Amino acid sequence: MTKQPTTITVTAPRSWHGSPVKGTVVVRRTLDKADVVVVKGLKVTAVPLSVLEGAIEGKMDVLDRALQNEKVTVDALIETYQRRRRCRGATEMAKMLVLVGSGARSAAERLTVKLFGEYEIAGWVANHPVSGYEIDFAFVGKKLAVEIDGMAHHRDAEAFQHDRTRRNTLIALGWTVLNFTWPDLVERPGCVAVQVRRAIG
Repeated sequence: MTKQPTTITVTAPRSWHGSPVKGTVVVRRTLDKADVVVVKGLKVTAVPLSVLEGAIEGKMDVLDRALQNEKVTVDALIETYQRRRRCRGATEMAKMLVLVGSGARSAAERLTVKLFGEYEIAGWVANHPVSGYEIDFAFVGKKLAVEIDGMAHHRDAEAFQHDRTRRNTLIALGWTVLNFTWPDLVERPGCVAVQVRRAIG
């Protein structure tokens, strides 16, 4: 179940001088026309801006879900940031977009991008298609697939079976497959780096 925000942020014109209603925070600002849409007669911020600002307030999970559910695209997020780059929250938006720009779509995958950068592991491609599947991180020339398992309690039997079938298919095609979990990335990043480096020689 999605946790509802304790307060709601409302945009108002700079000339507005009213008092905010309890449970709301009013931000006085001017928005670009592209960042405003009308829903049921009410002007609201467009989805890309709502996602970016929601991610600032609620962490990367907001952005993760929006990308995974195809509610927004990376290009739309970048275009929105370009319009807001001198505005409130722009610094936080830029940091998030550096991560999503890699092509990784989940928090675990983005943590892997960070790990690869810290340990200077290069030559990978995110979400690389092979035989109807996508490899989380592929070192194509070495035929090495690095797969990142999400939080265990979010996975069901169908997803588990899909992952096993994908792994078997990749191995049959001559790929080496390394699987890592969230605890691996958080608690044992050095071990992850060593195994990847060993596999790519």
